[in-house]
Amino acid sequence: MNSKKWSIYLIMMTLALMLLSALAHYIVDPLQYFRLASFYTPAFHTNKARELNAGFIKHYDYETIVIGSSLMGNTRVDLVDKVLNTTSLNVTIFGLTIHELNITLKHAIDVGKVKRFIMCLDMEFFSENAYQPRVKNFPYHLYDKSLINDLKYVFNLDLFRKMLVRIYKNNYVRHNPYLSDVATAYNWMYSRACNFSEKQVLSRWKPVGQVADPAARARKSRHFYEQGKKNFDINVYPHLKENPDIKFDLMYPPLSILFWVNESNAGVFEGIMHVKDYIYQKTRGLSNVTIYDFQAESSIINNLDYYSDYVHFSPEINDFIIRFVDSDKYVVKENTNRVNQAILKQLTVNAKKKYAHKNTAASN
Repeated sequence: MNSKKWSIYLIMMTLALMLLSALAHYIVDPLQYFRLASFYTPAFHTNKARELNAGFIKHYDYETIVIGSSLMGNTRVDLVDKVLNTTSLNVTIFGLTIHELNITLKHAIDVGKVKRFIMCLDMEFFSENAYQPRVKNFPYHLYDKSLINDLKYVFNLDLFRKMLVRIYKNNYVRHNPYLSDVATAYNWMYSRACNFSEKQVLSRWKPVGQVADPAARARKSRHFYEQGKKNFDINVYPHLKENPDIKFDLMYPPLSILFWVNESNAGVFEGIMHVKDYIYQKTRGLSNVTIYDFQAESSIINNLDYYSDYVHFSPEINDFIIRFVDSDKYVVKENTNRVNQAILKQLTVNAKKKYAHKNTAASN
């Protein structure tokens, strides 16, 4: 066989192997992008949430979607179903950015099954780039309507290989029922050893040094506010306004008091409060939007035994949040932001005194 024929033969064999691999990828469909798994037990993983959620949203049954960062990962869909008399789906993404939130919201709305979103608004959302995903290769092709772009998935043989290994291990080596169930796929309590204690939180907390110059603090606060407005207006507000038949429950999560100490020291506390004021004023005329604010609840944020670090709280707090959906207690109304701001500011002042030794060490 001469070199030309050999080259043609090699190319044809390579193409044939690629097509066979792509066909196998399509049939197995480890992300459940084309269909739900039927002949094997799936294996989900939190670090593939961006890929998995596209298929979850298309194929699972639900009326309500819980969406947010890892703070919402421990939200129990069975409790959501019971409290709200609904069928829910949790599409938590670890390290979610507001841009990724936008993409996921749009995809779910386009699919057309969702009637309600329970949406956690992380404070980090408002300081980040409005157009930036967390990961370099965000799978946009899984969230659009182009059939041609689906080829990027079926020909992603590296992804297929890695997912196939996980599926094999979960079916034949060590089965983990929590990572095979969409209801618990992102519950990090089941995927890692977790402890919640003040001692652990304080050992992990890195205090931010105090920005003392008033002009610098004002600039930082103003910058946070302007960026926060932009992020909300681009990535969240259009969905709220353009979908009056979908209910949006926006949640401000109860981050520990140490988070607020850091934000105060950094000079952006006031900027955060202004963003929250802006969101309320922007949405107050939308009957499909309700805002819940848990951030001034002293019984939670001052009790560091509820936390594993200075932001991540225990499943008990996730349950607490869900039980107060549709209750008036934490609903933001006309003067709620100002009242909560005053409470939170005083709690932060008290915490700075309590943990002064930590703050002093950070400033030196």
